[in-house]
Amino acid sequence: MKKIVDKYDKKLVAELPRVFFPGHITVVVSEDDAERAVGFLLKQPLLGFDTETRPSFIKGRLNKVALLQVCNGELCFLFRLNRIDLPKCLIKLLEDKKITKVGLSWHDDLRALNLRKPFRAGSFIDLQDIAGQMGIVDQSLQKLYANIFGEKISKGQRLSNWEADNLSEAQKLYAATDAWACIRLYKEMMRMQEEGFELEEKIEILEGKPETRSAQAKQAITATRIETAIAQQNRLFQNDPNPFKEHTEIRYQLADDTRDASVCIFDLQGKMLKKVPVLQGSNSVAIDGGELGAGMFLYSLIVNGQEADTKRMILSK
Repeated sequence: MKKIVDKYDKKLVAELPRVFFPGHITVVVSEDDAERAVGFLLKQPLLGFDTETRPSFIKGRLNKVALLQVCNGELCFLFRLNRIDLPKCLIKLLEDKKITKVGLSWHDDLRALNLRKPFRAGSFIDLQDIAGQMGIVDQSLQKLYANIFGEKISKGQRLSNWEADNLSEAQKLYAATDAWACIRLYKEMMRMQEEGFELEEKIEILEGKPETRSAQAKQAITATRIETAIAQQNRLFQNDPNPFKEHTEIRYQLADDTRDASVCIFDLQGKMLKKVPVLQGSNSVAIDGGELGAGMFLYSLIVNGQEADTKRMILSK
């Protein structure tokens, strides 16, 4: 079982081995090339996204997004928006509701992209939402990747000029690595939630003069909790397939003395969308994707009015 922590010490990140995107990188600088790239990307089931913006050192000045990175795990396309703006083909990709699209702090990226051209984003999954549900506090891409994989993503190019005439090799590799990392994190975090993981909650020692530190912090108390449903009598299993497009199956296990139980599906705002009464023992319920819109949903096992277990599922249309 994989062990992770809720807060990752930035000093430890520096000691980790570096990791870089190992695949092929294509820089897109024309609308024709963008059309061809998007045609390929629209056929992919899962994509990682990220953006880069030239930093501004003038108070109150905000530059527009200069680069959009899209990766399928093996190929990464770097769309130079400062050259081609946001063409219709890219808007089509961003608005698509069938493909599972993953990013980190993606809501901020979407707002920035909308400053170029307005559009209505399709189904996106923000890794920070998943991290929060797993109990992870430090949710930057670098710390999250270090926590999950024990490897370091370099951030040395973050404040470089993303509107330069030609991107350097270091910039290309940096940009591609961030989008690729989102895919790797998503797959591994979904696996961990299905198979179980151990989360260590740490109380950090406060910095400063000794007299200002609390007695509790001096003791460096560490608490550990095991987040796994194996020992539970009433439990859910990860739906299969996941992500799904049309139908999926949710398996569950209920104690023999259970009298009132149901599997309920909620959107991420907590609104109940479907309720299916279930019986004791080990069984399953079938879910028709046609009753739901594309996106991420929560499904819970409710026993005697109390939540016994909850998992996530993704419908990609």
